[in-house]
Amino acid sequence: MPLPTLSFSTPVEPFAIAPKLTAADCDSVPGVNTEKPGVVAFRKLVMDALGGRDFGIMRACEIGGPTDHKTGRAWDWRLDASKPEDQARAQALFDWLFADDYAMLRRAGITFLIWNRQSWSTKTGLVWGPYTGPIPHTDHVHISWGWPGALAQTSLYGALGVPPSPCVGLCQQQVVPPPSPPPPGPVAAPPYRVSFADVVSVAAGAAAGWYAMRWWQRRRRR
Repeated sequence: MPLPTLSFSTPVEPFAIAPKLTAADCDSVPGVNTEKPGVVAFRKLVMDALGGRDFGIMRACEIGGPTDHKTGRAWDWRLDASKPEDQARAQALFDWLFADDYAMLRRAGITFLIWNRQSWSTKTGLVWGPYTGPIPHTDHVHISWGWPGALAQTSLYGALGVPPSPCVGLCQQQVVPPPSPPPPGPVAAPPYRVSFADVVSVAAGAAAGWYAMRWWQRRRRR
């Protein structure tokens, strides 16, 4: 089953921005579901269409270093990079996300991808490059979201009928503010319009000057 073709009534969003993580950033609470609704909906969308296995969203706070998994903004999709059928699944997802100037990726609010020793990020020129982390990601695709996408606040989730969640708690501390508008440049002076009074004033000044010059010339001849 292919990934769906969806209709939208709103323009595509800008690329999502990943918040900076610290070691203290964690939403994982034992016994409490803190998976973010946009991530959950995207997982269902992909697995219903392409199959594969779920490799998890959340990670416990005490395991490893800073990661989007600890805030519920990442999902690992279990695939095997050595199997052609799983390579085809991953490529089908990437083709869908990247088509039409990354339209679905932007509507989903995704910021970061890792697969088979390669990574892609909205921070690094929108191109795949070598991933040198300790885990080569040959057994799963890693997908990270910014907060709006993770909370189902972007347009993909509206098209899927997923209600948005508010930005509270850790989200409020991590949310990336929109870039400030550039300072206003110099204001151009309006074009000067010559009025009839200006013409009369200039003409009167020229006439007065002419009469003053004639008076001076006559006085010197005496």
